[in-house]
Amino acid sequence: MKKRSSGRFIALIAALCFICLSVVVNVNAVPAKTSEGGSISVKVAGFAENTSLALCQVGTYSRGTYVLNDSFSGCDADLTDLTEASAAQAAAEKLAGYAKESDILKVSIIDAEGMAGYTGLDCSNILYLIYQLDGEDIIEISPMLVVLPYYNNEGAELRSVEINAKFKDNRKKEEKGAIIINKIDPKKAPLKGAEFIFEVKTYVLDELAQESTDITFLTDGAGTFYWDTVADDLSTDRNGQIVLENLPLGTYRLTETKAPKGFVLDSTPREINVNRAGTIKRIDDIYVPDTGAPVETEVLNTPEESSKPSEPEPSKPESSYPEPSQPEVVTGDQIAKYIIVGVVVGVSLIAVVLLIVLGKKKKKDDDGE
Repeated sequence: MKKRSSGRFIALIAALCFICLSVVVNVNAVPAKTSEGGSISVKVAGFAENTSLALCQVGTYSRGTYVLNDSFSGCDADLTDLTEASAAQAAAEKLAGYAKESDILKVSIIDAEGMAGYTGLDCSNILYLIYQLDGEDIIEISPMLVVLPYYNNEGAELRSVEINAKFKDNRKKEEKGAIIINKIDPKKAPLKGAEFIFEVKTYVLDELAQESTDITFLTDGAGTFYWDTVADDLSTDRNGQIVLENLPLGTYRLTETKAPKGFVLDSTPREINVNRAGTIKRIDDIYVPDTGAPVETEVLNTPEESSKPSEPEPSKPESSYPEPSQPEVVTGDQIAKYIIVGVVVGVSLIAVVLLIVLGKKKKKDDDGE
């Protein structure tokens, strides 16, 4: 009977040690990565900056069929063939007209680069609608339908989708705007003598673009365009300024062609969006806004590196005393591991002691018999 009890006790101790060791092994296990969801990026135009785009979940896609959510079930949008661009556009426009603010999932504001985006989206065959909330007096953006995940022509599944939005430029061309360019150094001091080329974004018919071979044509959501030179000899005055007035509303581009003496040339083209009418006046030899909303922009130049060799840093005197060692930083996971290992060791020691005691007792009993 005593032998059987001792055997059960030893088995129990062994089981406890095995469980503790299993916990120690799992301390360093890496948890499975969770899905971060999908994303949609929308490219519009720089002059649409600060325009809001809403994202709605309007339906799902299952077994080749689109099914609208309850909040859009009353809309008669035709979703039978969204692979056709015209059909998808017609459906998007109907759904956008039916959308309510309560259905908005996320809102994204178009940045200065003309980009808007949404992240962390459900990718379980969800049909999303993106449509414009404001700014129609500047730009009219066509609504868009997107399914996540999206499958490209090669059949690859994509959870991150980029869209070039179609849009209409609604800026009033009869109005005139103005630009003040301020050329400065890192300390905000004005720089004289910087030279620039100034261009305007000009849209053309596709037929005309095909006939021209000496012009570089590009495309965006509004159509085919090229950069037409307005002036190629602009130079900053003693106050570091260039003023451009009586400009038709539109998108312009400024590129530095010559830097002030002693400064590094910054040849990065800068798009400038003239969206509102405005005029400029001069006060104490400085150009400042007068009426409306003229555009002000700063262009920074950094100084050229000096040819004078830099002085070496003074070396630290050697010390005869050893540098104090830094205490080892122990993380929470390591502390937990140490505790568990300690428990295992403690249990093991107790088991050994008990085995020795039981062995001696057994031997004493045998000798007594």
